[in-house]
Amino acid sequence: MNRYFNSWLSRWWLMLALGLMLLSGNSLQAASEAEKRAFDAAYKIFKDGGLGYERAEKDFAQFIKDYPSSERHADAIFWEAQARFQQKKYAGAIELLSAEQAHAGKLADQYLYRIAEAHFYNTNYQSAAETFARLIKEYPASAVRPKAILDESEAHARLGDWATVTNRLQQAEGAFQQMAKSNPTNESVIQGFLLLGQAELALKDYHGAEQTVQELAKLQLQPDLEWRRQHLLCRVKLEAGHPEEAMQNSTNLVVAGKMEQQAQGVIFQAQILERLNRLPEAVGVYETNLVAKEWPVDLRRQALFKVVDLTLKQGNTDLAAQKLEDFLTKYPTEKTSDLAVLTLGEIQLRQYYKLLENNSKLENPLTLATATNLLQRAEGRFNALITTYTNSEYVGKAQLNLGWCLWSEGKIPESQAAFSNAVMKLPLGEDQAVARFKLGDIQFQQKDYAGAVTNYNLVVSQYGAFASVKENLLEQALYQTVRAGLEQTNPAVATNAMSQILKSFPNSLLADPSMLLVGQGLNFQESSAKAREVFSGLLARSPESPLLPEVKLAIARTYEKEGNWPAAITNYDIWVMSYASSPTMPQAEFSRAWANFRAGRETNAFSLFTNFVVKFQANGLAPKAQYWIGDFHWQHEDFQNAERSYQEVFQKWPTATNLTYRAIMMAGRAAVGRGAPGEAIDFYFTKLTGDSNCPPNLAAEALYAYGDAEISLASSKSSLTNIMEAIGIFEKITNRYPTNVLAPLALARMGDCWLQLAAKDPTQYESVTNAYVRATNVYQRVIDSPLADIATRSMAEVGLGKVLEKMAGLAKTSDEQKQLFRDALDRYSNVFYYEKNLRDGEKQDSFWLKEAGLNAGRLAEELGQGEQAVNVYTRLGNEIPPLKQALVKRIEKARENVAKEKN
Repeated sequence: MNRYFNSWLSRWWLMLALGLMLLSGNSLQAASEAEKRAFDAAYKIFKDGGLGYERAEKDFAQFIKDYPSSERHADAIFWEAQARFQQKKYAGAIELLSAEQAHAGKLADQYLYRIAEAHFYNTNYQSAAETFARLIKEYPASAVRPKAILDESEAHARLGDWATVTNRLQQAEGAFQQMAKSNPTNESVIQGFLLLGQAELALKDYHGAEQTVQELAKLQLQPDLEWRRQHLLCRVKLEAGHPEEAMQNSTNLVVAGKMEQQAQGVIFQAQILERLNRLPEAVGVYETNLVAKEWPVDLRRQALFKVVDLTLKQGNTDLAAQKLEDFLTKYPTEKTSDLAVLTLGEIQLRQYYKLLENNSKLENPLTLATATNLLQRAEGRFNALITTYTNSEYVGKAQLNLGWCLWSEGKIPESQAAFSNAVMKLPLGEDQAVARFKLGDIQFQQKDYAGAVTNYNLVVSQYGAFASVKENLLEQALYQTVRAGLEQTNPAVATNAMSQILKSFPNSLLADPSMLLVGQGLNFQESSAKAREVFSGLLARSPESPLLPEVKLAIARTYEKEGNWPAAITNYDIWVMSYASSPTMPQAEFSRAWANFRAGRETNAFSLFTNFVVKFQANGLAPKAQYWIGDFHWQHEDFQNAERSYQEVFQKWPTATNLTYRAIMMAGRAAVGRGAPGEAIDFYFTKLTGDSNCPPNLAAEALYAYGDAEISLASSKSSLTNIMEAIGIFEKITNRYPTNVLAPLALARMGDCWLQLAAKDPTQYESVTNAYVRATNVYQRVIDSPLADIATRSMAEVGLGKVLEKMAGLAKTSDEQKQLFRDALDRYSNVFYYEKNLRDGEKQDSFWLKEAGLNAGRLAEELGQGEQAVNVYTRLGNEIPPLKQALVKRIEKARENVAKEKN
């Protein structure tokens, strides 16, 4: 209800209170003194208002409990309900009065009116209208009936049901017209005709509205009602397309009536000028409101922001900002200052984004400085509002805008905090939806995909009823949910969001992309058949989609994912022929070549990868294609062409990547393969070991290959220097990369080197013994290493067996020699009878099984254990069937030795 209605209501309410006291006069005389005192005390507390309403509610409730048979029972219920009403406990007031309606007695009409009134204030206008109508019908003699007649129409007006309003107020035999005939000067009648004029205006019955208003001119109206009549007449003239007449008639609005009404008259004149597109004049009229400080705060606020809005509409952002600056300087403590601060910050933020839009890179230092200044000033305004006006209704909006500022500055955690605060401070609506959406975006950026999905889902479920959210944000939230669900490896979430997009936004630009994303996600998560279903659905619903090439390429990839290489090749072949000009051609050609390779069509793959490198040299996949060509030559032991192909990878695409370093490594291996270990060291391995940016694992691998290459050089030159160099290189691996899997292997190779050194000069007993001891130590370190796998430990065990055999040759006594041979046989046996040597999850290495078996059999023969040797060779043949034939002669010889021993 409007403020004029509220003013009338307060006067009526006072009279009603006095009436009720008179009605209860007789009962008061009969009541006990205690009962009277309790009732009077509660009533006095109620009349004092304020915080007393809560106490009055309790005291009237206590009165009803203490005096259940009191004649004042209905009165107490009435005032308890009114105490609730004054505390805005509308539902509670309705519940209490409705429960006691049957016992209301003479107050029955008052109960019903108050129930209707509570519905009205609780914004349940339909129930209010129905209850007012019931009172009008059931209590024709009620003192509140005239008010109820007006209030029923007011309730329909709040529902926007203007047709019902006109019907109720115009019906000749209706309650309102009957009341108007009997008492035309009754204030409810005058209010009713003003409401009728409003209804006719809303229904665009301008002629009817003007007639209604002009009829009231015949009455001698109170000043405020006369002002309302003239204001309504001006509105009718304006909406009827006669703004000049409205402007002329509005003169009285700015000189008559109360100060608040005069202020409204000024605003109305400004609105007429705005309708006439005379914006500078409208600004001038609005600014008169800013000067009149005694005018109501709400109207001053309205005027201020209309001045800013119209200035912005004229394209003068700087002037709008300046007007706000001037206002804040002039009225720093004005109640409207919080909104002024917010609006000024929003204008500065808007200026920043406009500057950014026109100069996306902000390369000009002056432009950059201006943009930074605008952003910082806007941020300062929002922070000022948040810290200065802590109870302002605009704190939530300031937090939202602050979040945008911090986001633009790249301060993501701070931005997240601001958006989170905005969600808590803002009421349910578009702004809160935006804040929640941005929270989801930040969580997505931080890879908190579960949190992002939660916030995007809340945008959809809580704000979908808001038209602006549905139009501008809902679809984006669903699409982001698709993305977050897939990143979360939760295809159910992504699929559900996709389905909602297809259902709610079937013609959306994001519908097809969401299907493409979901299909790709399903394929990535090993659901290739389901992915093809999604892709097929996309092709069926959008056969002319611009995404067609991507979709068909994705279908080919589903077959690749399944390992169905023939189907993948077929689809890639068709795609390449169909979309020759597609920007995704390089990816398709590469996948096509790879599919041929995986299908065992190496010749085709070689041809396709070779053509790829020539055709798409600038593409990021070209180095990988070139590397594959090197691998092809390497597998075919064409080391010269392999080396050349690997060289091209790091020469044509010199940017340091893992692939670049790996190509250098493989070029070195190819050089060793073609018999040039020295070149491998000089041109490749040392290039890697000397590069601080080389990945540590690859650097360790390069050192290992470097050591191997030195051993190869030692073999070709019979050089002790190269062996010592190799030992030093292998030792670097153990020192620099002690946790690398190559560390124990490097130790094993060091043992091999010490063994070779001893073999190079067996005449030097001390140096030979020292070499054997060193070899023994490093081999044992390998065996004890938790990093060493079964192959490396077996290598060390066999190496240790060989060392012990060599040391047996240097033994000074036969007993010592025999013991060393037995120890060597034990080492070979550790590998050959491998079960005890295996760790969890390991399988014996066949190469070292063979080496250990052959050495164990040989040594058993030499020790005169022919039967044992036969058994070892036989077991070895069973373990490694391809060796059986080669072992026949050894077994026969061992048996001959056994026969000789027996003879």
